[in-house]
Amino acid sequence: MALLFDLFGFLEVVVRFASLIGQAFAVGGVVFILLLVRPAGDPALLDRALRLVRISAAALIVIVGIDLWMKLVMLEAVNGVTFLDGLGAGFARGLLVRFAASVLLLLFARAPFGIGRAIGATVAATALILGAAATSHAVSRPDGRDLLIVANALHQAAACIWIGGIPFLLMSLKGATAASARYYGRGASLLSMLGVAGLVLAGTFMAYAYIGSWSGFYGHAYGLMLGTKLCFFAGLLGLGYFNYRTVEKMRADPSTPTSRLIARAQAEIGIGITIFAVAASLTSIAPAIDQPDEHVPLSAIVERLTPEVPRLTSPDHDDLAIPMLQAQLDASRPADDTGDRPKAYVCGAGDLPPINAADIAWSEYNHHWAGLFVLVIGLLCLLERTGKAPWARWWPLVFIGLAAFLFVRSDPEAWPLGQIGFWESMRSADVFQHRLVVLLVIAFGIFETLVRTGRIKNPRAAYIFPIMIAIGGGLLLLHSHPLSDVKASFLIEMTHSPMAVLGVAAAWSRFLELRMKSPTAAWIWPICFVLIGLVLLDYREA
Repeated sequence: MALLFDLFGFLEVVVRFASLIGQAFAVGGVVFILLLVRPAGDPALLDRALRLVRISAAALIVIVGIDLWMKLVMLEAVNGVTFLDGLGAGFARGLLVRFAASVLLLLFARAPFGIGRAIGATVAATALILGAAATSHAVSRPDGRDLLIVANALHQAAACIWIGGIPFLLMSLKGATAASARYYGRGASLLSMLGVAGLVLAGTFMAYAYIGSWSGFYGHAYGLMLGTKLCFFAGLLGLGYFNYRTVEKMRADPSTPTSRLIARAQAEIGIGITIFAVAASLTSIAPAIDQPDEHVPLSAIVERLTPEVPRLTSPDHDDLAIPMLQAQLDASRPADDTGDRPKAYVCGAGDLPPINAADIAWSEYNHHWAGLFVLVIGLLCLLERTGKAPWARWWPLVFIGLAAFLFVRSDPEAWPLGQIGFWESMRSADVFQHRLVVLLVIAFGIFETLVRTGRIKNPRAAYIFPIMIAIGGGLLLLHSHPLSDVKASFLIEMTHSPMAVLGVAAAWSRFLELRMKSPTAAWIWPICFVLIGLVLLDYREA
């Protein structure tokens, strides 16, 4: 139970992220079935689509149940509110609505899907959206609360219609005739346009309500995350545009292959899921309009982004704040004191770790050397792409070196450099996320080496690399620095968001290279790695 308290903030965002994915597939599936599959009278496709809706609903039952349990446990621990009394809280009522709606959807989403079950599924899907809106920032607003709740519900419904409908489009295209592919492709395009219109309309209203000024957009974490979301949204629009052109070609020429449409739709799902990660993170950030004194001025942003010489020398470990405090505590103990050794910092105790100038220098040194690793990887990828440096195909091994560097250096208070044990350090959400990143880096480094050297023959293994890169980009969006200074935290996060955008762009351009044999995509993802390396080389915390 103590571990739940330590990791609650991070786990809450992860659970929210998972619930958004399940909701999108459940609601998007219901809309796709009602407007396209059911009118077409395709029983085989209807059965497969209903099965995916049921799977999504079942997953939501588990996810929403976990979310409700975590929040009620924390409410009891922090405020002394009993578990049963907590069920009357506003957030609990919203989650209970979502739980009940998921159960109903699980019951109604099955064949024969007659008018009664169709109405029941529609009501359940609507309740899911309304329950989600009832647990959003909109509920706590002092002004314009009702309009914001409506806008939030419209925004979530639009995302479900667009992104949540794509898996069902892919399902409908599998083994489809030319006429069927044209029908579902055209219908999905129209639904996507409807989703885009809803997202833009509701999103614009909410952005104004939650940000309120240009300084809130460019100088606050909420605006920064919204800007990141807009970058991914632009990528989705680009893929959607090319898919629309493909659909129009299919209408004019029935022999037009669907392979490119399918590949882009798969990339759309991946980017859409990343957008859900951003949306989940936004729920944990106070709106910019509520913190007008915490907006970072443009001059400070320009100063932080102005390139400086990278820090390539490290401070001494003993000069860091925690080792120094620990040494002072140890020196102040009486010689005959045989009790438990007092700790300068207890990982996961809820207190922010102390930092000093050496800690900042340590972090900058780590980021700058990591930037060199990534820059080398990107340049080697470009060299390999030219075809004139076959030895450059070993570039994935550089990831192993990067992983070793991060494992040793990223958390100096923990093992192997610090006095906090490995498992004890995992109670910190920050350290936990760093360890996850190390595992991801090792995984795609090993797999990509085996793929490029021909030691793995299965062509599907090549997709592990872009998938792992996409997951890494998502983790950057879920990752946050626990600083009490909102402005300092924002200035640090300015580096993470561009890296996440570039990482996701690299992942799905590599995916499209593999799926479509696209020469353009083959150049995009190495350039993204070069840019990530340059961003890291300019990382600063002071």
